[in-house]
Amino acid sequence: MLAAIRRHATGRNLLVMLAALGASAIIAHTLTLPAYRAVASGFDPFNVQYPLTWEMVAIQRGAFSPGISVAYTGYVIFDFLSQCVMAIFYALLWAWMMARSPPVPLAISPVRKPEFAASASRPFACTSA
Repeated sequence: MLAAIRRHATGRNLLVMLAALGASAIIAHTLTLPAYRAVASGFDPFNVQYPLTWEMVAIQRGAFSPGISVAYTGYVIFDFLSQCVMAIFYALLWAWMMARSPPVPLAISPVRKPEFAASASRPFACTSA
């Protein structure tokens, strides 16, 4: 799975997924959210309202019109697909960034002695001439 993600992490695929992410945001704000608001008396879907209390849910459920189930089903399907596009974009982005990062050795380098170790045997020796 990771090899497939690494293989598809190209600049072109990143741009395509970024364009798909932008298109899904435009579609959400121009089609799916207004369609939901039209049958929900102007309210937004529950998952885009923060914070949401029980009283708010009761008020909004009382204001729903009969076509709410169709509008909400369409919104949920579109929201699920846009979240999948976002997850794919982030996975490709991280794989792309890691492929271009400089290699870091995994082994710990041996510990070097401090430069003052040579004079440690003679702590009070004068070094100036």
